[in-house]
Amino acid sequence: MKTGKPIAVLLALALCLTVATASAANAAEENTAFDLIFDTKYDSGENGSDDDVTEDGSISNEAATRAMAVTMLWRMAGMPDAEAKPSFTDINNDAWYADAVAWAVSEGIVNGISDTEFSPDAPVTREQLAAILYRYAQRGGEGFTGAWAFPLSFPDAADVSEYAYEPLCWMTMKDIITGKDDGTLAPKANATRAQVNAILMRFAADSLSYEEFKALDAEKQIQAFSAMTGAKIYELVKNSNENWPVTSYDLISPENAKETIVLYVSNGDPHFNLAWPVYGGFLAESIASIEELSGKIDVSRDGGDGGYSMSYDKNEDGSFPNDSQRSVPKTSATVRAGVLDVDRYKKAVEIVINGKSDKERINELIESGYTEEVAARFLSDQAAWLLRDEVSGADNIADGAKLAGHDVKSGYGYYGITAPWTAGDLDLAGGGGQLCTVFSWGTLCESGLISDIITAEIN
Repeated sequence: MKTGKPIAVLLALALCLTVATASAANAAEENTAFDLIFDTKYDSGENGSDDDVTEDGSISNEAATRAMAVTMLWRMAGMPDAEAKPSFTDINNDAWYADAVAWAVSEGIVNGISDTEFSPDAPVTREQLAAILYRYAQRGGEGFTGAWAFPLSFPDAADVSEYAYEPLCWMTMKDIITGKDDGTLAPKANATRAQVNAILMRFAADSLSYEEFKALDAEKQIQAFSAMTGAKIYELVKNSNENWPVTSYDLISPENAKETIVLYVSNGDPHFNLAWPVYGGFLAESIASIEELSGKIDVSRDGGDGGYSMSYDKNEDGSFPNDSQRSVPKTSATVRAGVLDVDRYKKAVEIVINGKSDKERINELIESGYTEEVAARFLSDQAAWLLRDEVSGADNIADGAKLAGHDVKSGYGYYGITAPWTAGDLDLAGGGGQLCTVFSWGTLCESGLISDIITAEIN
């Protein structure tokens, strides 16, 4: 939405859900406490339902009120002044929600239950909440325009009021409002504070551009990312300067992006990556150290020179495997292939990991026949490899090996069989062998450790 709302306010909107009553002085304090929402860990619930609760129970399952709903929108908008104040007999001017109600009514976002009453303490239903959020979205140019068709495929769709049908179509299409655990939409059920909190987090996250997202600190990025739908994650990654998970893998889609793309944090910096080990990686029981290999083996890679993963060996028909970057291949691709001298590779690794100074290791590598430039690349590649998500992140390769009941010597890198990969409606069988080497593909080729380099088409 193009409403110019402050991001800290946008992602703090659920703060108001803990408010029942407050004096004007208390309200002033609350208006400066937007970041409190990030002090609580939220549970997304089972099966993507919006029956969400916090782990410490601070967001209750009591019904949210009309006053809460308009207050959170007012805060989302930056707490603007109202153009005019309505004369509702059931709202005192010093009520904690008075300014919010005045703004929401003057903007046409919400109406009173009559010309003289607003009923601030009345519960807000799920369809009423959808309508309120939809009107707010429309102010920023969002929502359906022109001819549209999106049938509500819920068993109780007939229960939706006419005024709420379009809002609920849009909200469910974007997965901002989802069905209950029993598959119903329950449009006229009261929205609990926990449900509203989850819905608002998704609504807020859905509006973020990549630039706004990256402007958040790491903890807030994690909170926002966890609230995003698969379609939003796909859009965010696609429009970023780190969009390789989307552009390189055409089997990743808006439908499975929630399961296949994750936000990893390395050295305090969040970045997008393929979900390890959800998207495949190694079959845990097959993981072994490259130290165990010898001789020369065929290798191939679909991806940039900076990658550390590649396939090894060929298919039975002599073609290269369609899993040259772990097990998330494009449906067709051009791969680079060559022959890796494993014994020379291991000798180079042994020099790099021998614990001596940089100067001593570089001199030893030069004495082994490598140029000074390649020797420096060996050292920098190995240092970068140690920081990679699949090596040192959560659920890394070594963790997988330990789960399978064995330890693997990691210094030389890993090899094994590609694990099966299932995400959403996508189900891929495991591929052939793969390597995770200490040096990148580009360095291996530049050093001559990979020779006979060719290109090949895979389908």
